[in-house]
Amino acid sequence: MNGSLTLIYSCAGFSGTAHKLRTADGAAIHEIALNPAVAGTLTTRTDNDTGTITMAEGHGFLNDDIVDVYWSGGVRYGMTVSSQGATTMVVGAVGIGAGDNLPAEGTALTVAKQQEVTLNIHGDSLEMFVIHATGRAHLDIQDAGGSELVVEIPAPSGTTEGEFYVWSTDSGFVNPIASDTIIKALVSTAETAAKTLKIVALKDTTP
Repeated sequence: MNGSLTLIYSCAGFSGTAHKLRTADGAAIHEIALNPAVAGTLTTRTDNDTGTITMAEGHGFLNDDIVDVYWSGGVRYGMTVSSQGATTMVVGAVGIGAGDNLPAEGTALTVAKQQEVTLNIHGDSLEMFVIHATGRAHLDIQDAGGSELVVEIPAPSGTTEGEFYVWSTDSGFVNPIASDTIIKALVSTAETAAKTLKIVALKDTTP
């Protein structure tokens, strides 16, 4: 099975197209419909990893939900919801998550419940690994021991399309999940409209 990457570049008056072609036994392909995030405001900042978020409308989150919290320039992921009310909830009092410190009180946020995607990817079998989202997104990619690769997919200002993450053999970069057997990814989007995430692994049957 073949996989290819095409890069079209333009910079300072120079432009061109470059290609990569890789071959492997097969592929793991996942296309995930990401649930929209809910907009809110950090109305109380208790500390770097705990605060109260207020939404204009009912948010649908429940106590013990695991959420990712986004704002301009940052994301804190894997936070646990507690003290949930009709339009408010506390994040971080139970499970503080990881990532960036919470922003200043009064900052606009979006909050999304993490979705779990089952994966079966051995890092040493990879020939090509591509992650692409149609908006800003976050992935916590894990083996049986927990996080092995954390990927944020930005969405540049003025666009509706997210960027991408890519790795391939002979790229000059270290395989990000070498020697790991990835079993799942915890994913979400910062966007308040439904978005799509694609994870594509071109891989051999055995490492």
